[in-house]
Order: sequence, then C-alpha cells, then structure tokens
Amino acid sequence: KVFARDPHARLFVHAGYAVQGIDIYLSTPGLPITNLSPQYQLGFGGATSFVLTNTGDYELRLLRSNSGLVAYDSGTIALADQATQTFFIIAKDGTHAVNVLKVDTASSATTLLPNTLAAVKVVNAAYQTGAVDQKWDGTLAAPNIAYRAATQTYYTLPVGTRLITFEAHDAPGAAIASANETFVSATDSTVLISGANGSQVISVFADKNQSPHSGTARVRMINASPDVPAFDVVIDGNLKASNVAYTHASEYFDLDESNHKVQLMVPGTSTPVCTL
Repeated sequence: KVFARDPHARLFVHAGYAVQGIDIYLSTPGLPITNLSPQYQLGFGGATSFVLTNTGDYELRLLRSNSGLVAYDSGTIALADQATQTFFIIAKDGTHAVNVLKVDTASSATTLLPNTLAAVKVVNAAYQTGAVDQKWDGTLAAPNIAYRAATQTYYTLPVGTRLITFEAHDAPGAAIASANETFVSATDSTVLISGANGSQVISVFADKNQSPHSGTARVRMINASPDVPAFDVVIDGNLKASNVAYTHASEYFDLDESNHKVQLMVPGTSTPVCTL
C-alpha cells in the first residue's frame, strides 16, 4: 500500500557474476557525478532495500567501485508513476561493461536497459614503434602504452562505430594506424596494434571475461607476429588450437591452475616455433 500511494519504488540487485564491486549513481540526466557520492555500493550478490523515488527522467550510471571507471550508463530513462521495480546488474558478455535488467514487481515484465557503453583494453605489439597513444574519434583514451604492454584495465567508450587511431607517443598528431571499428553494448574488447613500421595494423578481439570454475585458468592465444604466418597451439602435448593466423585469435580454452608446457608449432607438424 505504501508503494501504491508513492510515485515510484525501486530496488537494486548486483547479479553480475565475475563483476567486481559497483557504485550506483541515479541522477537527473547529464548531471556530472565527479563530486557526488554514490547512493549505493554493492558487491556481487548484494541488494539494496526498496527506496521511494519521484517519477520523471533519470540517468543511471554504475562505476567500478572506488575507481572512477564507468561500467554502465543508461542514458535518459523514465521512472514510471506508481511502479515498483527491481534493477538487476547483470553480465552476459562483458564484465567491465555491464547491463541492467528492469523487472516490474506487479507484472513480472522484464525490460533490458541497454548500456550505452562498451569496454576496451589496448595492447601494443608494434615491435618497431615504441610507446603508443590510442584515441577514439580523436579522444585520447590510452596514452603511452609501451611495446609488449597493455592498459592496466579497461576504459569505456560509446557504442557504435568509432575511428580508432594509434600515434607514436613521441610523435603525437600523426596516426600510424587507423580503422573504423564497431563496439557493441556491454561487451569487453581487446584492441591490438601490431606490425612493423609503415605497416602497423589494428585488430579487435571480443573478450570473454566470465570467470571459469575455481582452480581453472581460461586462455586464448593471439598471433601478433607478422613474422609467424600461423601456428598450432599445443599444451602439454595436446592440440588446443590449429592454424592461428597473424592478427587472429584462438578460441578460449580452460586449463587447470598449474604449470604447463606451451608450444607454438608450425601448423600440422611437430616443429616448435616457440616453447614456454
């Protein structure tokens, strides 16, 4: 009865397996949240109590706890009059860019509130270039990434087709590689630059960051070496992937958490290219 008399009641539930803690901000659309405190902080499995809220337009933003890194932005959404709803934080593909599922308590109707963001990690495998800066649509997103290094975490960018560019960190303003790439809501991706000077290329790979079972490591192999046209992946003598070509990746596979002998083989042979 209290809910029926009040404009809107809402509850948040963190159901994003493999997603770390989340800070929740529900505000008027476009309001900067830099100097605001989150209304809630939830770990996986956590939930708030129902809270009464005025009806109207809002913007829901979720940040990875205590990091300032945005994991979700709803854009403008409307909270309906005299509705009681639960907002579930969920992770289907990405764990750094998540989604929200709205469930109406009275009717059990479900509505996906899609994320306006996707998450990106950047890897520098351009062996003659040195450190690089990476931009999307001209916005500097990942500065000064050394060769054989990656961003420490994922950043988020708006979904859709974006112009991805790389510049040598010591020569800003001149792109050494560029490509139009499409990023999908609530997904994690790796953006890789590789190749020799004058022939650097950009490759984008869909990441699957859901955690495997305890005691298990999830692995894939990416061929970022233009000098190795393709290789087979052999782990402890067992073939895990065949003919992984330059700028391509194997499927993910699971291994037990222990030491393993990893061999990259000339395809179809027992001749190792590299042994770890």
